[in-house]
Amino acid sequence: MTAHAVILGDDEMVEVAACLEPGDVALIATHSHELDYRVARAVLEAGAARFCGMVGSRRKVVEALEHLAAAGLTPDQIDRLSAPLGIPGLHGRDPEVIALSAAAQVMQVLLADDTG
Repeated sequence: MTAHAVILGDDEMVEVAACLEPGDVALIATHSHELDYRVARAVLEAGAARFCGMVGSRRKVVEALEHLAAAGLTPDQIDRLSAPLGIPGLHGRDPEVIALSAAAQVMQVLLADDTG
């Protein structure tokens, strides 16, 4: 298996987010809150992703939910956003903690889908 990285501009990220397919997982952690909102909106409006999670503080999450509601997303669409990303009880601001918690949450989703 070959791994590679693609660096996209902000608008390209939003376009790609809107094109996710069933089974895809979206983990949102960009360089700006506004871009995070735009990407989350695109993922949630498209409705195909298996999971959508966004990194963020409590304040950022509240703002994101308000932005999404103001943009016209339904409560069902907004409820599909897991924010802050990560499993409950595993908190921290260090990148390693955030990454571990996010990976654990995605594994929970994948395992639940496999057994449910």
